[in-house]
Amino acid sequence: MIFAVLIFLGLTATSLQACVNKTTDQQDPWSVQLLQSTLTVNNDFDASINGSSADGQYVIEIVGNKGKVIQNSRNTQVVVNNQIPWGSNLTLYSIIGADSTSILMGWIYCSHDDLLTALWLEDTSGLAGFTNSTVVGNCHADSTARNSSYAIREECITVDPPSVYPSMQGLDVSLQPHNVGAVNLSQEYDLLPFEIVDCLDCGNTSTNGWVEIHSVLSSKSLSNICIGIFCLYAEKGPDPMVLLSYLNCFQQQEKSTQWLPATYDISAYTSPPPPSATPASDAATSFPQSTVMKIVSLMVATIF
Repeated sequence: MIFAVLIFLGLTATSLQACVNKTTDQQDPWSVQLLQSTLTVNNDFDASINGSSADGQYVIEIVGNKGKVIQNSRNTQVVVNNQIPWGSNLTLYSIIGADSTSILMGWIYCSHDDLLTALWLEDTSGLAGFTNSTVVGNCHADSTARNSSYAIREECITVDPPSVYPSMQGLDVSLQPHNVGAVNLSQEYDLLPFEIVDCLDCGNTSTNGWVEIHSVLSSKSLSNICIGIFCLYAEKGPDPMVLLSYLNCFQQQEKSTQWLPATYDISAYTSPPPPSATPASDAATSFPQSTVMKIVSLMVATIF
């Protein structure tokens, strides 16, 4: 497993403060303020990835570990921050970036014969959940170390919390209804949930499924932003723990998966009704969340 080393230049401890409401002059706790800055990316690999969907609605262009993802004319600048061998024939690349409305994370699937096979995306707007874009194209990477700069624009990212989400309480993690939570990893983070996935029927039996809290983690002191998934399992055992997985950060200083001792309550959780169905183009396939996470959960044991 190869990790990128990301260093912020010109960012201060206040770079990730909440946005200030111009009307009330008060900070909005459900927001993250990005300040204009430059990110230096130091990778021990050099990746270039290009591809698109058949109708051109989804496009990815990566050169030297940075580039852009286009979703239905929405352009998001992204940086590649991880290279992960997967199975006998694939390499995965994780990406993260931000635009004027949300923080975007994704996973790029490349075959060993340099073909782009899939692009999984999720962003903090909560509009689509995980989306598998049926892109095709080419991948190329070598072991040449690559240092490149990535510009971050000044933006206010608002996180819309789910109407219902489970509570968690432990020494290093806390989340209660209608409040921003907290998690302590290598440093302290605010925890802002933006999507809930009911995967109680995703386990091997009727009792070993889980509920996921997809969250933004905004550091209190060291100018880092992450997206991660807290998995709360139906089978708790005598010493319940929460699994934090798929942690994807601008500064890749955190373990991508870890267990946190905590009590939690998923008994009152009820999945919201699905949005009105809309015809899917050949650009992307939006699966039911439980189906998607059955697929994605297979990666947890394989990657980590």
